[in-house]
Amino acid sequence: MSSWEERRLLVKVAQMYYEEDMTQNEISNELGIYRTTIGRMLKKARREGIVQIHVDSTSYETFELETKIKQLFN
Repeated sequence: MSSWEERRLLVKVAQMYYEEDMTQNEISNELGIYRTTIGRMLKKARREGIVQIHVDSTSYETFELETKIKQLFN
């Protein structure tokens, strides 16, 4: 498989999982790829920047305060 084909498949798997909300098992059945391979492909898609996950940290101050209170009062 060429690098272009592999990247195309990584994008397809990522879209199915993240955008179409398919389970790894559903993707496995549809594409004829082992479920464990799908999991590895999703990790690789994140490593290669195909998938980027952003956590909205506007509530960061709240979590920071929570941590300090927890440390203070055990």
